[in-house]
Amino acid sequence: MSTLLPKEGPRKSGQRILSLWFPYLCAERILRQRLGRSWRSRPSHHLPPSCPPLVISHRDSNAQRIAALDERAEALKLKRGMGIADARAMHPSIDVVEADPEADRRLLEGLADWCDRYTPLVAIDGEDGLFLDVTGCTHLFGGERAMQDEILTRFFQQGFDVRAGLASTPGAAWAAARFHG
Repeated sequence: MSTLLPKEGPRKSGQRILSLWFPYLCAERILRQRLGRSWRSRPSHHLPPSCPPLVISHRDSNAQRIAALDERAEALKLKRGMGIADARAMHPSIDVVEADPEADRRLLEGLADWCDRYTPLVAIDGEDGLFLDVTGCTHLFGGERAMQDEILTRFFQQGFDVRAGLASTPGAAWAAARFHG
């Protein structure tokens, strides 16, 4: 986990950190290009049958491997790090697209900029997450729960599956976003 939050002395009492995790960010970038930015928020956000499960590949030594995937590919038991040849042998109909880390990074930076509406303290966390220091900001949005619900809803309307965790430290917020049911 990489944290870009400002280094300070002892943690401030009452600090609240919101961690946002985008587990399918790479695939969603591609799906938003193909289906429109608000594809998830349409009345039936199920993908058409003509749109096969999506796998994003990258070269690792002499092999093409899965770098990222969408929910449907994950439901087929495909995993990050698996060889593309093995994935195609198991599921010949998957759609394989080459990874574009720069485009993914630009998207994440854009999402971070978009979150400035909630707090001026937004940091990028790795390749698929954000930290928001919402200390002292939540009352402007009706409280912590209301703010979190608004953020999740607005990201969903923009075509993103996002998980959130709110805690008094970045590590606890990070863990809550990724591992809380």
